[in-house]
Amino acid sequence: MPTQITELQNLQSLSSFMVGKLSNGLGIKELNKLPHLQGKLSILKLQNVVDSEDALDANLRRREKIEDLVLKWDGDDTQDSQIVKMLLDMLQPSTNLQRLTIDYYGGTSFPKWVGDSSFTYITFLSVSNCKYCFSLPPFGQLPSLKELLIRRMGLVQIIGREFYYNRVQPSSFQPFPLLEILEFEDMPVWEEWIPFEGEAAKFPFPHLRQLRLSYCPMLRGDMPVKLPSLTKVYISNCEQLEAKSLSSQWITSIEELKILQGGQGLLRALDDYSLSSLKHLTIQRCYNLQCLPRMTVNCHCLQELFLFGAPSIMFFPTDSLPTSLQRLLIQDCEKLEFMPQESWRSQTSIEELIIDNSCHSLISFPLDCFPRLKKLVVFQCHNLETFTNVGRSDLSLEKLAVHHCQKLGSMSEVHVNSLASLQFFSLEWLPNLESLPQCGLPSNLRYLIIPGCNGLSPIPFENWGFHRLTSLSQFEVEGSGIENILQNLLKNQMMPTSLVRMVISDVHNLELLDGKGLHRLTSLKRLSIYGCPKLESLPEDCLPSSLLFLNIWSCPKLEARYHFQGGRHLSKITHIPTIIINGEYHDPWYIPSKGLRR
Repeated sequence: MPTQITELQNLQSLSSFMVGKLSNGLGIKELNKLPHLQGKLSILKLQNVVDSEDALDANLRRREKIEDLVLKWDGDDTQDSQIVKMLLDMLQPSTNLQRLTIDYYGGTSFPKWVGDSSFTYITFLSVSNCKYCFSLPPFGQLPSLKELLIRRMGLVQIIGREFYYNRVQPSSFQPFPLLEILEFEDMPVWEEWIPFEGEAAKFPFPHLRQLRLSYCPMLRGDMPVKLPSLTKVYISNCEQLEAKSLSSQWITSIEELKILQGGQGLLRALDDYSLSSLKHLTIQRCYNLQCLPRMTVNCHCLQELFLFGAPSIMFFPTDSLPTSLQRLLIQDCEKLEFMPQESWRSQTSIEELIIDNSCHSLISFPLDCFPRLKKLVVFQCHNLETFTNVGRSDLSLEKLAVHHCQKLGSMSEVHVNSLASLQFFSLEWLPNLESLPQCGLPSNLRYLIIPGCNGLSPIPFENWGFHRLTSLSQFEVEGSGIENILQNLLKNQMMPTSLVRMVISDVHNLELLDGKGLHRLTSLKRLSIYGCPKLESLPEDCLPSSLLFLNIWSCPKLEARYHFQGGRHLSKITHIPTIIINGEYHDPWYIPSKGLRR
């Protein structure tokens, strides 16, 4: 840091103070020359402090207006642990402090002021990367603490009494009286969490709402007994943690539960509890999971179920899923058999369904299977061949996206009239798709995306129903073989005038864009053209006056024509405010011939 900064004796706000080495920069005692600092202060590179007595001169204890303090060493700290502890002791802040962060502290234990009950205003505390500490400070004594984050404490093996208090307390003492968020992350040797022993009526964490346990692979001991306010639980990479250590006195209050790479014991044992309040459940990377836990059936309030990365799972529960379910996301569950058809009609609440690289046995999907379904996304469902609408009923679908389903060949069994609510229609990379819904595209579409569907090119453009799309605002087309459809739509002026954005990509045989068809698109603001090597020019005199943005990429003939450095026809399109060619932005105030700016 510049040494002259200490001359600003009235300075109030200084976000970071970097401690310099003896031969360079400011020493920590120079903080004494900035007596009016307030708000947040980060003191960094504390390993550069040679004499811990210098920290006394910083006089943090009298800095009553500093509310947020960060004390950080560099990660390669090799100082003696006792010296480091003395330094942290000398850096004791004012008891008016509200937020405290300690990072890369190299001592084996903490000085007494950390966690002392005299810090009555601290609401946030983070301790991380203290790789030599064997135990935690008595954070339970902080009366106003609301959020506590403990991360990467490599030698902490047991968390017990010292976590709650450090001296004899009355029997009525209640640790962590206001704590709402508690997080433990990357605690590689933590094995046991010893419950608090005190008066029966006084239990820790009475207001805890969120609990996060992440990367605690050895943890297997007991958990807190009573957590009446707990609503969110996140458990990640805690393979040995089992639900038998979770108390039924608090597990029933959970509304959101996320389990990532959890052991079979945890998932199996959760079936023994009634998660009557559970609304959101995520199960991710549980590679040995064979079947969804029965708890998913018994959660009568469950609204969202996200299932990721369970390649061994084969079946849904025989009793199906709760009828309250609204969102179902299934990803990377290749062997999973989709819900039995007899149970589909009972899922009257499902509004969003996403299937991604899963349910490979699914061959036909009846769109009317879920009466209230509004969003359906199907990715990489490799054996899916067709969509149907068996009941011929009007559907509630507003968004339908189907991508990379190699065997999908037909949508002709779905009548366009049943898709009256559809606004977003994306058919991407479906090489064998040869038919659209009966009678063409739904009339209320706002977004139409059809890249890589070359099998649709033989369909006469009149049969697409573009003339009905009076609300279409975005149109994206990609892939060779589609150029005839695009040219005919423009030539016959059937492209909807409501169009705001158009993307043309990798149409390798496209040689021209009809000017009259483009000129009538009076709402068009964004035009993007990618990978069209034969396209020589734009209809410069017919581009709509509404156009604000033109993006050209990998179109060599267009690039040569409109190059920013010597393109002979650049002046014909400079009325467009934003032009980007191969990622290079055109500056309309630049004069190429002189290399100057106007």
